[in-house]
Amino acid sequence: DIQIVEPVIPVKRNSSGTFRRLNQHDELPASGSRAFGESFSDPYLSLQWHYNNTGKINHAAEGADIRLFDAWITTTGHPDVIVAVVDGGIDYTHVDLAANIWVNTAEKNGTASKDDDANGYKDDIYGYNFVTGRAIEPTLHGTHVAGIIGAVNNNGIGVGGIAGGDGTANSGVRLMSCQVFLDDEQGERSATNFYTAAAIKYGVDNGAVICQNSWGFDLGTVSSTPTLIKEAIEYFIANAGMDEHSNQEGPMKGGIVLFAAGNDTTSSPSYPAFDDNVISVSAMGPDYVRATYSNYGPTVDIIAPGGEMSHDPVRGRTGVLSTGAGWDGTGIAKNAYYYMDGTSMSCPQVSGIAALIVSHYGVGTPGFTSAQLKERLYAATYDISVYNNGYDGKLGVGALDGGKAFLPDAISPQPPVLRKSVPNLAFTRLDDQYTLMLGDYFASAEENDELVYNVSVGTDGIISFHLVNNELQLTTAGYGKTNVTLTVTGKNGLQTKAGFLVSCSSRTKIPGGNQPGLWTWEGSGELTGQ
Repeated sequence: DIQIVEPVIPVKRNSSGTFRRLNQHDELPASGSRAFGESFSDPYLSLQWHYNNTGKINHAAEGADIRLFDAWITTTGHPDVIVAVVDGGIDYTHVDLAANIWVNTAEKNGTASKDDDANGYKDDIYGYNFVTGRAIEPTLHGTHVAGIIGAVNNNGIGVGGIAGGDGTANSGVRLMSCQVFLDDEQGERSATNFYTAAAIKYGVDNGAVICQNSWGFDLGTVSSTPTLIKEAIEYFIANAGMDEHSNQEGPMKGGIVLFAAGNDTTSSPSYPAFDDNVISVSAMGPDYVRATYSNYGPTVDIIAPGGEMSHDPVRGRTGVLSTGAGWDGTGIAKNAYYYMDGTSMSCPQVSGIAALIVSHYGVGTPGFTSAQLKERLYAATYDISVYNNGYDGKLGVGALDGGKAFLPDAISPQPPVLRKSVPNLAFTRLDDQYTLMLGDYFASAEENDELVYNVSVGTDGIISFHLVNNELQLTTAGYGKTNVTLTVTGKNGLQTKAGFLVSCSSRTKIPGGNQPGLWTWEGSGELTGQ
């Protein structure tokens, strides 16, 4: 049965439409001014003022950037972090991107025209083309956005990416191409609402925890985010990094979805960026000032450099420099680099810093949550209100400062995290034992934290316990049932509690396999062990 009927409304990208191809023969980049700018070998890194603004280009002010080199002192990205780029197709063969492209190994090593991994999509090696259903087709916009997030660093060519690694093998985040736009000589095309929603869902179902979106609906075409897309966004936020049993399997518990605020120079609602559950990103130029095209308003969450190419119309150096490929209006570009501006360019800078945060705090540290990521991201800002009179409360919490994201006091203290529910246990005989590895259920929310466990039993005489480090050994001492409460305390004094039921009865049904502690209680009104 059809339950939802929606009109097909094309989405639009949020670049200003202004771009200039980098002429690699006449550009002479100045030397960098900080340690990473000098040690990394990417020749055009110093032209990426949005990472480290020295104030040497037109209309620029020193420091109007994302303080990226300060963030790189801590991390340059990790391959366990996957960013779904819902945009035009990424050129997965681009010389400055290929090493950081997400690869579906089951499909790459599988049989052509067969869904080798049974995820519902055939030959989705680097992502999927939701416009045509065929192979990913590189686009200028999608490739540019991807390069901002994860162009390969320190490889002796081109530009740098925010989370593009340090040049060593298998460093840098992974970029998944979820194509919803297509540009070629025939014009621009976009996926329908149904397939745009499918693209967002594809990301989370294939391991992404960050969903990058530099697109939106034209003003006035919708009064709210279409239901299918809204539900897909909610699905991404709730399920990223989780398995089918709601247990964490990725580097973060839950996901974040980011949208460019739009380029209509208005505070009128622009969807989906207007929705409360997404991160809406506005844009500033190289002088701390809101970019002339950028949307603003109370639903903007944060601002980042998006470029202002009108300040340098000849060379375009006040735009954001990144990778480019595909149709550019005059021909097919390959292994190229372009200056572009727009909230399309500011949004992936926030996605890139978010990817660095997950790389450092999430990878190898179970329990890191999307709420913690957002809190750390919003704390990583600096004030630009003095440069933007009349925009108080309309440009988010401030301008993105990547370095602040890794300060110890960037977020408020957090209690230990309950990774998954502690199972109820049912036994059939006395003196039976079962050991719970508490590290499977609890994780610290703080760095270098040692958790302290305390156990309390509701009814005496049913079980005895022995706790050593994070191993809790339970031994049945009598028939009946009792509640057990675990209290876990972090070094900051904050606590998390979890309870479970233990029962012992000769009426417990024993399945095959002889699994002490995991049997099912058949008595009336009893809870079932897991």
